[in-house]
Order: sequence, then C-alpha cells, then structure tokens
Amino acid sequence: LTKGINYLGFYILTPNTTLDQMLVGSAVILVWYLFNLRKVELLFWSVGILTNCFVVFLNRNRMPVTADFYLSADKQQKYVTLDSQTKLPYLGDIIRIPSPEGSMHFISIGDIAIYSAVILFFCKFFYFYYHNRSEE
Repeated sequence: LTKGINYLGFYILTPNTTLDQMLVGSAVILVWYLFNLRKVELLFWSVGILTNCFVVFLNRNRMPVTADFYLSADKQQKYVTLDSQTKLPYLGDIIRIPSPEGSMHFISIGDIAIYSAVILFFCKFFYFYYHNRSEE
C-alpha cells in the first residue's frame, strides 16, 4: 500500500494505485458512512468520492477531461482526454470554472458533491456552535 498518497488514512488515486487499494479505500469509506447515516453531508461526500473513484477505475486509473483542458507532461499521468473510448464521460472533469487570472479549471460532478459536503459540514458546525453558545 505504498504506491498511493496517504491522506488522513485514505489512499488517493495515483497512476500506480492498484485495484486492491481502491477496493480497500472504498470499503473503508462505505463502513465509515454506514456508521454515520444520519449526516447528510457524509452522503454527499461519499457519493462524490465513489463517483470519482468509479470513473477513474473504469478509465485505466486516469480521470477523463474535456479536450479544452491543457495536458502538460505531469498531468498526462493523471488525466486522459475524452474520446470515443472513454467510459462514463459525464462523470469526468467536464465542468469549466474560470479563475480570476484567466485560466480555466475543470471539475466533475463528484467534485461538486464533495464541495457541497464540505459546505454543509461547515454550515452545520457554525450553526450549532453559535446556537449552543448563545444559550450559555
């Protein structure tokens, strides 16, 4: 399990990630989610992670991206341009996000689910923090 990047106990997908690592990571996420079924933000987070892992797995450990995405030499190991061989292209990085400096960033539907989960988590955290604080 040394081929992935260890982040908070989970192995992030890299071109060297094996099927075993992906299955173990998915199983850990599933078990963790089952113990936290009441939390909506974990549902969004889990769906985002699993859709990203699924599309990467189906496309030979590479995230499909739109042809507008510039693939530099270091990004060619992580991404593959959409073509007729791409499986589930609508789950790839196809949504354009312009940045203030003029470059374009691309995100996937799974990324949107993950970002939504983070926003929900912080909204709930601050709501309960300030709500409980005002009662003191």
